[in-house]
Amino acid sequence: MPTWPINQGNAANITRVNQLLQAAGFDIHFVYSALEGVTSGAATAMARQWEQLDIIPHCGVRETSGPRGIPLDSWFDPTVADHVAQLCARSRYDLVLVHYVWMSAVCDVVPEDCPVWLYTHDRFGDRHLMLARAGISPEWFSVSVSEESRGLARADLLLATQEAEADYFRSHVRRPVHVLGSLQTLLQRPIGRISRKAALIAGYIGSANPGNRHSLQQLLRAIDEGSMADPNRFCLVLAGPIGDSEQFARPYVHALGSINRLDELYRQVDIMLNPSVGGSGLKIKTVEFLAAGMPLVSTTDGMMGLESTHPALACADGATVAAMLPGLVNAEERDILAQACRNSIATYMKAQSAALTRLLSTLPAFAKLQ
Repeated sequence: MPTWPINQGNAANITRVNQLLQAAGFDIHFVYSALEGVTSGAATAMARQWEQLDIIPHCGVRETSGPRGIPLDSWFDPTVADHVAQLCARSRYDLVLVHYVWMSAVCDVVPEDCPVWLYTHDRFGDRHLMLARAGISPEWFSVSVSEESRGLARADLLLATQEAEADYFRSHVRRPVHVLGSLQTLLQRPIGRISRKAALIAGYIGSANPGNRHSLQQLLRAIDEGSMADPNRFCLVLAGPIGDSEQFARPYVHALGSINRLDELYRQVDIMLNPSVGGSGLKIKTVEFLAAGMPLVSTTDGMMGLESTHPALACADGATVAAMLPGLVNAEERDILAQACRNSIATYMKAQSAALTRLLSTLPAFAKLQ
């Protein structure tokens, strides 16, 4: 996953973890297996982010999981392991941090005296079955539980993004498992918005993956059936690739397109929405919305790993999200929701900061840097 542009939640999380390691005194040698591709502009930007950068063009076919899952190393390019082995032969590293279980083969080439941590980001064992039950096409990475466990066992220590996943990993592999979610800087809620075209303006940003498409379609169907389908009363601003699809075109929907910074969206809306259903893992976009001080209406799936401190943060599905919108036309109700969101994210960030400190304290190099 590239760390530029930061237009997806997982890219934001990888970037933030690297930045926090830098702040702790570590130099970052970032090795990117270009599974997602990379532009010259992105490569230049990443070179400015990290002390050293190696981009390895991806060799091979990116097979999608389909209804049965795929072998663990299907997405892994063996040239990455060769490259990392050469780096470790030339230099001594204080930590090797591997992202995603499909990259876990890297762990096997790291010297035994160097700690290897695997940041899982999500559960991928039988993910295709879970998505199928939710009516979502399993188009991304998914393996059997036994294959995932084999990948997890390659690392010395596992990082999960939330406690439920940590418990799952502990039940399948004998490795230390720690929870480290998304660490963000808490900001003040943006004041006002650019336009008053509708009584309530909500925002949503996302890629066009099957889960996002399914969740947004469920939400729009519910809005279509209620009073908020009036563009004078409600407007939904879609940012990112999710807004490019004609299936989401509505009189009350405005497609903003790609943006470079989330505050470009925040300045145009009163609230943010996360109607996620049927997925797993920490929703980085939820953490980003809350950390920016934005009032949020979310499903319980979208709030996974965070405390729900208001009914609007514990919606069962898209229909429940839609049902919350009429009440939030009232600015006082939005202020109450905003305070509940601040309480939730403050508790969460305190826990993540403590978790990172505990993790780093296990590294001998960290004590020398202090």
